[in-house]
Amino acid sequence: MNELGRRFSNDTLACLDSLVALYSADGDLESKYKLAFLSMEQGAWSAGLTILYGIPAQYNLSAEQQNGHERIIEFCELISSFDGYSTDSTGVQELTSIMESENGAASMYALNMLIDLEEVNYEEPIEMPDFMKSAAETGTFYSLNNSSNGMTRMLRVMPNPAEDYIIVEYNLEMQEEGIISIADVTGKPVYSVQVSNPKDQLTLDTRNWKRGIYIAALKTRGILKETFKFTLSD
Repeated sequence: MNELGRRFSNDTLACLDSLVALYSADGDLESKYKLAFLSMEQGAWSAGLTILYGIPAQYNLSAEQQNGHERIIEFCELISSFDGYSTDSTGVQELTSIMESENGAASMYALNMLIDLEEVNYEEPIEMPDFMKSAAETGTFYSLNNSSNGMTRMLRVMPNPAEDYIIVEYNLEMQEEGIISIADVTGKPVYSVQVSNPKDQLTLDTRNWKRGIYIAALKTRGILKETFKFTLSD
């Protein structure tokens, strides 16, 4: 599903109806959210919100899912009232409230919006090692931190800002498989690939990508290792 969605999104010849049909045919909750966001991306806020309003009646949401769903609706209703990518102090306060409310999708969307509005300065947190684990793993952490530049980056995107292409450079801690994924500022995935070489560079054609802010992420064994924010400009 994700691969088909990426292909349809990045193919300039593909019809929007292909994405709508793909997400409509799938009964998964995530596809329902994607269908709603797709409508809102096209400016059909009312249609997108109608889809969101109907989710609780169609799916048996847990208490945690219901709380997250209400925050997503609150976020979407809020940004539908924005004038483009600008808002007043009240809008910033409401975004901040959503960001601080939970660690779910709506909180992430609100954080990305505040970063884009230049209302917050965000630094990716550094995860300290579990000192109850093997000495080899702890030693790897210290070897990375004691490098000449203070920290060996495991993930880097260049140039930044970029236009027609990006080079994604990664550096795994050891011989293991990892996943590099890229999402736009709303969290919508646009690219994903599995990597296994300890160090390498990937060159991606971004001419058909929308201009804006993107977040690249590197995961190994299901654990987020590092993220890198970059911008595509005209």
